[in-house]
Amino acid sequence: MKVALNFKTVLFLMHIVIAVFIGSASTAVAQETEMESSEATSEQEVITLEGVVVVGTRAKPRSVLESAVPIDVLPSDDFVKQGNTDLPDLLRNLVPSYNVNAQPIADAATVVRPANLRGLAPDHTLLLVNGKRRHRASVIAWLGNGLSDGAQGADLSPIPSIALKQVEVLRDGASAQYGSDAIAGVLNLQLKDSYEGGSFEIKPGIFQAGDGLTYSLAGNIGLGREELWTNLSLEYGGMNETDRSVQRDDAAALISVGNTDVADPAQPWGHPIIRNDIKLFANYGASMTGDIKFYGHANYAQKEVEGGFYFRNPNTRDAVFSNDGGATLLVGDLRGLTAEMAAWEVQKAEWEAENAAAVEAGEAFPEPSPHAADDIPITNHVPDPERLQAVENDPNLFTFQEMFPGGFTPRFGADTRDASLLVGLKGAIVADFGWDLSASFGRHASDFFIRNTVNASLGPDTPTEFDPGD
Repeated sequence: MKVALNFKTVLFLMHIVIAVFIGSASTAVAQETEMESSEATSEQEVITLEGVVVVGTRAKPRSVLESAVPIDVLPSDDFVKQGNTDLPDLLRNLVPSYNVNAQPIADAATVVRPANLRGLAPDHTLLLVNGKRRHRASVIAWLGNGLSDGAQGADLSPIPSIALKQVEVLRDGASAQYGSDAIAGVLNLQLKDSYEGGSFEIKPGIFQAGDGLTYSLAGNIGLGREELWTNLSLEYGGMNETDRSVQRDDAAALISVGNTDVADPAQPWGHPIIRNDIKLFANYGASMTGDIKFYGHANYAQKEVEGGFYFRNPNTRDAVFSNDGGATLLVGDLRGLTAEMAAWEVQKAEWEAENAAAVEAGEAFPEPSPHAADDIPITNHVPDPERLQAVENDPNLFTFQEMFPGGFTPRFGADTRDASLLVGLKGAIVADFGWDLSASFGRHASDFFIRNTVNASLGPDTPTEFDPGD
């Protein structure tokens, strides 16, 4: 039998043959590749990855829970490995969106530094210790770089880092659960609860510029047994001042005309001095009858913080050295205002009121002053030398340049004290249902001081150190 094939039929059959050939070749190549890959794998050492951490992930091992919100868990080793000694600085290096900075020339914010979580005010972050609220600091920040102005947050500095077992950070709003002070999030500090062993650490350090010497000695020890235990932590440290300033223009101008009493720098800018920084923390517990357990913690801390203020120019500081922006130097008369001086002042005021045009033209009251000396003119940053010498030689006259010829920079700070006590009982009623009863006391105090300054109304008898209060 003879079969006739047209052109379209032949072309269709050719396409089928080519497709079958290509498929067979691909299968052969794939099988060969798989065999080679299998042989190569068997010859190579198998590498096991123990852990992978992705920056910014909400998954384990960074998260405490399978949660839609970021809950970070920071173990104690993360704090030991750092060179810093102050807890706010340690947390800043570990917690995303947690910021705290040195506060030079920031009034009380220099003493208790405001910390911000997620860009919100310090009192929008709830601080817990072992799940219990921590009291707030005694400072309301008024110079807190805008973000913290008027805020009163908790102070983490009195807590020694060596006392921490871990820190849990909820970086999301939790005001529905905890209240309005948890809008930014929650910091929960879990204290060490071991009744055995201990640790000791020494952390010295200095900045590359050669200043800011820092030292810290800390120890932790567990005492007791499982039924009755306490865990004690103690830290002692301090820090010298840092300075990253440049000389002020007005101070440099005074030095350029020969005033050798101006400090260099006249106005330091950096981290304040911290003296006698003592921190003590105790965590304790006991097993009582049945399922009832006693628990609690307590702390005491104190330190002195001393920072700076702005430079007081010896020619221009209002109400101290001058009353006209530096045109003349104020001269004080220790005899007070005599009747003759008072009458002259009245006559001068009346004349100036009646001759306003003449006063505006620069004309002065024609009657000579009964004052022993008028204010001293200042030319090119230098008070008239002869007039200044005459005032210094007169026992009835004075200027504050006799006390501070190069001006002065006040030193402001505070002695801070922090104490707290918490006791509680907890137990179980039935499975997954229990009770917890606790009471706490907390106090943070700042006794402010200001040094190297004057009260101009007291004249030359003014002290140079004052107590602004608590």
